[in-house]
Amino acid sequence: MISESYPWKRDLLRDADIIERWAAKKTNSEYRFMLLEKKIFLSAFVVRKLIEDRKLTDAIKEYSISCRVFPARGTDVDIMNWHHIDEHYDLSSQQRADTNIKSIASQIIHNLIFIFEFIKEGSSPISGFVVASDWGKDKQLYGVTLTDYLIAIRSVGNDWVKEYRAEKTKNGWKISQR
Repeated sequence: MISESYPWKRDLLRDADIIERWAAKKTNSEYRFMLLEKKIFLSAFVVRKLIEDRKLTDAIKEYSISCRVFPARGTDVDIMNWHHIDEHYDLSSQQRADTNIKSIASQIIHNLIFIFEFIKEGSSPISGFVVASDWGKDKQLYGVTLTDYLIAIRSVGNDWVKEYRAEKTKNGWKISQR
């Protein structure tokens, strides 16, 4: 359990700045991709951990990211063919869906598929990523813009609980945070 959330949120905000800065670079390198992957994966873990440890307000826990959703084609996605997303997902049938931040964080944490998207093919700034978890790969692939992801993690980093309310119910405790 996280006892003091300030250092986690401070680092989350710093990581958002690093992601933004490195995603904007126009030259590709292994280091760039590794750094961005690492910062995105770790930020997803921090977001989910802050939610689960009740260090965020109820409003931010329900914060939604607008995603593109691509339906699965029903093929067998595995560790040997995950990168052939056009074979596994109907990329021409994208739909928009609002997905809460915890769900996106879980997709990133448990990803089998994680691929960066670029503004233009080749060397250019990164515009976002597509992701599917190992347990969700047979349903759909999510497309998330980096702008929307950064807004979400910055919202988490700037969220402060000012009031806790706890109510005993027959099923346990109902806790709300504002």
